[in-house]
Amino acid sequence: MKHAFSLIWRSLVVGAGYAGTLGLTNALLGRGADTRSLIWLFVGGTAIGLALGPLAASMPAAWKRHMLVWGSIIFLNIASLTIEGRLFAPGHVQGSIGVMLLQQLVLSLVTAFLIVRLFGAVTEAAPIPAVVRPWFSWTWRFLAAALAYIFVYYLFGAISYLLVTGSYYKAHAGGLVTPAPGVILQAELMRAPLIVLSIIPFLLTFRAPRKRILVLTGVTRREDVERYPYRPARIVSSVAEIEP
Repeated sequence: MKHAFSLIWRSLVVGAGYAGTLGLTNALLGRGADTRSLIWLFVGGTAIGLALGPLAASMPAAWKRHMLVWGSIIFLNIASLTIEGRLFAPGHVQGSIGVMLLQQLVLSLVTAFLIVRLFGAVTEAAPIPAVVRPWFSWTWRFLAAALAYIFVYYLFGAISYLLVTGSYYKAHAGGLVTPAPGVILQAELMRAPLIVLSIIPFLLTFRAPRKRILVLTGVTRREDVERYPYRPARIVSSVAEIEP
């Protein structure tokens, strides 16, 4: 119960920072923001905190590494949506694309800072094992992931259009217009690399939790545990105490 309460209030702070930053930057750019929009931004920011906060808490890493991981995930995904919106609904997404991306960068940095400050397992001693591969090995993996995203997008997008969203587009609800196939392909060819890039720092940093047992030896003491980012689940005095 205590853990759930801690997760919720921290996520609410992230949501408030997210909505507040976007509202402030909109005001500085001379754009209005109604109460309903701010509420939805707050809900969206809170969802970001709920999703990324527990991951940040379970990922020992240096402060800069945390900022890189969470800032990349937030910024590159929002940037990809901004590009898609500009191509799909140019009448609704207006203004300089450069200014919009700069605004999203500020928003992402503030949100990432709050996630790291409130949730992050920050430690300067956390070793990040290097992943060494030839350039062509990185290239084909990157392209395969990008192409997989495009395939999945078209597959589920088509299903969603047939079952749910098609009627809204056909009725032009809220000014929606069905984009041409060429426009969709252009947008997703730009989005796919951004989405793949957004998760690479996370994949190179995060390590799935493993059960660790520390066996005390002549050079290992209980007080030494606090010096290292990877903490054992149990501490025993002898290998004989470990149950198979």
